[in-house]
Amino acid sequence: MTNKLGEYIKNFRTVEHDYSLRQFAQMCDISHTHIDSIERGVDPRTGKVVKVTIDTLEKLANAMNVSSSFLLDLSLNKDVETPAKFKPQLPDKDEKDIAKSMKKLKEQLKDEQGLMFDGEPLDDTTIELLLEELERQERLVKKINKKYTPKKYLK
Repeated sequence: MTNKLGEYIKNFRTVEHDYSLRQFAQMCDISHTHIDSIERGVDPRTGKVVKVTIDTLEKLANAMNVSSSFLLDLSLNKDVETPAKFKPQLPDKDEKDIAKSMKKLKEQLKDEQGLMFDGEPLDDTTIELLLEELERQERLVKKINKKYTPKKYLK
């Protein structure tokens, strides 16, 4: 039996975004073991097929920026059209903060003389790749931090 939901989540997590199970679990506020079970389609402890609740689908949908009805259709193994690619939305303030910090970091990296990795000087292409990865990680951290509310502020 196919597991379209599990395949979609694993593709989203590993191919599209390179999230680890734990990173993605933190974004969704779901345990990493449960996400692993959903991806496999079977609970490895019991060998039973995993049945996903609506609450879990909503958490996944929010983290993946897709509709919960789309994920529900996938969980029922229906043939559905994959939604268009998306860019995770961050508030304008966060976008400006990221752009500002990346610009500052780029200037610092360009000004450094003899910047090296493993004894080899970094070329412009390597610096650009490094900056792209740092920006991606900063976006991930900001998105994860938006989900966290300290207990003292919960009512």
